[in-house]
Parts: sequence; structure tokens; C-alpha cells
Amino acid sequence: MLTLLFIYYFKNLLSINDIQSLLNPLTEHYFGNKAGFNMEDVYNEVFNLESTESEKLLKDLGKKYALSRETFRKFPENDQEFLQNFSFICLLSYDVYIKKDDYRKCYRQYQQSKQ
Repeated sequence: MLTLLFIYYFKNLLSINDIQSLLNPLTEHYFGNKAGFNMEDVYNEVFNLESTESEKLLKDLGKKYALSRETFRKFPENDQEFLQNFSFICLLSYDVYIKKDDYRKCYRQYQQSKQ
């Protein structure tokens, strides 16, 4: 079940072959391991970061939203809300682009280290 959760999180970023390549070492070493760490330990370690990172993410979203509200002040008033929403979407898209690019770079390094 935990392997499926990882697949769910990765499915929008990686191909199924890349997901398999990434998860195979985890399942080989930790799936069903009774003597030491297991998949639940791996899952807990990774997702314990989630609560602190979620808080940071929400603060960052708030800052981006506030920044977007400061744009297009000189434009016609009846266009400002649409343009400010557009600005917010652009900021979020850029953030996703940078993170996805970093993610791919990190994954490529992982792939190269395996060879």
C-alpha cells in the first residue's frame, strides 16, 4: 500500500519506468523487511517533513498572492482583478517550472549515480 502512495505522488512528474527505477531499490531493501527498517519507516521519514514544509509552502503562497495584488495598479480598474489573478497564476507556474526542473536534475543525477 505504501508503494502505491509513492507511485501516486510521482505519477505527475515521472514516467512509469522512472518510477519503477526509483522505487525498486526501496522495495528490494525495505519491503517486508522484519529485521530492520521497512517501507513504513521510509514513508514516515519522508512524510514527517510534510507538516513543516506545508506551513512554509502556505506562507510562500501568501507572499506570492500579496505580490500579485500589487501588480497592474496602473491598468484600468475593471481589468485589475483579472490581470492580478493572471499574475498570481504566472508566479505559481514559474515556481512549479523551477521545482520540476530541479526535480528532473536531481533524478538524472540519481540515475547517473546508479551506473
